[in-house]
Amino acid sequence: MWQKLKEELKLRLNDDHGYGIWIDTIKEAKIKNNILYLTVPDNIFILRIEKNYSPIIKTIWKSVYNIELQIIYIINEKLYDTIPIPPINSTSKKVANIKTWQKLNTNYKNKMEFERCIKKSEDINIESLECNNIIEMTPKYGSESVASLGTIGSEFFTYSTDKRKNSEIDVKFNFTERKSEVYRLHRGKEAFGIPAVGQLTTNHARVLFALIHIWQENGCKFYKTEDQAVVELPLKQLINKLGCKKIGGSTIKLFYSRIKDLIHYPYILSRDGTKALGFTFLSNMNTLYNEGNLKKLILRLMFNPFISRQLADRKVFFRNPGCYLTRNAIALKFILAYDRIIYAGYKIRIAILDFVSKLEIKYKRQDVLLKALNRAIIALNKYDFDNDCSLRVELKKEDKLYFIIAERTEKKPTNCFSLRFCYWLIAI
Repeated sequence: MWQKLKEELKLRLNDDHGYGIWIDTIKEAKIKNNILYLTVPDNIFILRIEKNYSPIIKTIWKSVYNIELQIIYIINEKLYDTIPIPPINSTSKKVANIKTWQKLNTNYKNKMEFERCIKKSEDINIESLECNNIIEMTPKYGSESVASLGTIGSEFFTYSTDKRKNSEIDVKFNFTERKSEVYRLHRGKEAFGIPAVGQLTTNHARVLFALIHIWQENGCKFYKTEDQAVVELPLKQLINKLGCKKIGGSTIKLFYSRIKDLIHYPYILSRDGTKALGFTFLSNMNTLYNEGNLKKLILRLMFNPFISRQLADRKVFFRNPGCYLTRNAIALKFILAYDRIIYAGYKIRIAILDFVSKLEIKYKRQDVLLKALNRAIIALNKYDFDNDCSLRVELKKEDKLYFIIAERTEKKPTNCFSLRFCYWLIAI
């Protein structure tokens, strides 16, 4: 029965390469009581089959027998009738050998609450930020951490060398009511049909996280309500935070323009292709002190309600500030996409084609791609989650296929006796 389904599927697909990898390699399968049991090696197969092949298989079955077909996947002799996704949170519990796929957790109850917050971002009144209207909150987390927003993943940022200004991508958001919604994310557009004004790059992501870190260090201030987080800082402080030792005029102008981009470059989310929800990361900027000298520039910035809400709720993962010191664009996209789930203790193993698709890496030759990935891996293996654990990433070849494997590793405790012995030798 399965063999006949495969033959019919192959005729309809006209896709020999994809069929050979994802369908023809499945040897163990049986059909019983209108249930198709497929034994697959991992979750990547489930994702591919669910996305590209499952609807066609069910259509073929219904056209022949006029009955709905259910598909159940078997991984390591365990049954899954849906794709198993482990929870993403900041727990330190370690679970070994779990293979998974990243999604974005919004911490919003449902899509209505989520869209209401974005709508507030559109309706916000741009007004002067007076000091006496600012409320200061006690920081909940120490200054060694920086927020990783639950609604922001690698899809929101592109590469500085990427010339596509109006790219669109589907993003799946999870809600606390255990429901999810897929939105079409339009990057760099003011509205449907209006030409793109530009996309935010990974350098903008570095600036955004550094601003949030400074906001946290300065006491977590809000303007009037918790819908508008406010940070006040000298521009030079931001540049220093990003690891720039020499601060010249061109460097100051560069980062000043990056901040303005966070205010002016919009994102649009749409579920049906007609109704649009737009927002930017920053809503407003006031210049407090300038006198024509950018080196003395002090800024007061208002975060968008879409961002402020998450900072106020503190339902965000806090990562090591090393994230915004990461200069390799692929490495930073990797951190934005995967570090939350790896820190939670889940090991990931991703086929290189899926990895390239997820991080939107464009390449023409595989040898060039492998060199770029190896450079990113060197940067990632220097990244620490906190004082106790770090990230370990490797590129592995298995049966002519490449995989990215990443996991959290515990740091080895320092042997105090050995250190004292070394100091004693040096003293001698």
